[in-house]
Amino acid sequence: MNYTSSSMAKDLLLDRTVEVELYYTDTSWPNLITEGKVDTGADSCSIDSGLAEHLSWEVVRHKIIKNAMGRERRPVYRGKVTIRGIEFWMEATGADRAELTHAILVGHWVIKDLILLEEE
Repeated sequence: MNYTSSSMAKDLLLDRTVEVELYYTDTSWPNLITEGKVDTGADSCSIDSGLAEHLSWEVVRHKIIKNAMGRERRPVYRGKVTIRGIEFWMEATGADRAELTHAILVGHWVIKDLILLEEE
């Protein structure tokens, strides 16, 4: 499906979810497809740490995250994903998202980049 930037942005904001295809790093297993939560209030992305480890995503650094619970040092994972037909390397902070509705949270920086890339 081909979206204009305004229709894609509107679609993402109304749906609040997006299909995310996740790639394994070290195997030829079929990719995993999951639903990610779109969060325009979040700068970056977040992934369940157990899922990132299952996919063998690399920890590229650690980052201090500020949230309602205070400050926390989290790993930043890097892995290949496809969202809306665009394949790219995504960095996401690792967190225990087992009690949350979505294993992946997609922040506004990625959403902005997707909208710009789809215009091309």
